[in-house]
Amino acid sequence: MSKVLICYDIQKENRRAKVRKISKQKGQHHQLSVFLVEESPVKNLLQTLEVFVEQEVDRLLIAKLKGEGISLGKPYETFEWRF
Repeated sequence: MSKVLICYDIQKENRRAKVRKISKQKGQHHQLSVFLVEESPVKNLLQTLEVFVEQEVDRLLIAKLKGEGISLGKPYETFEWRF
């Protein structure tokens, strides 16, 4: 199954935290605001996430990936959030 990359830049912490929580439930956390998910839940995920995106100030990117990817360095699964 194809993978989809989700990247976001959400200004307000409360909305960003909700997007991060939902994205983490659906896929693998790779960087602070970057997640890799299976293609099948993307339409539902987009509908779920778009309510937290303010069109004038925030960004949400969902990109379908083709082929293999390479990840280098420490995985973010061990990263602890400190806010």
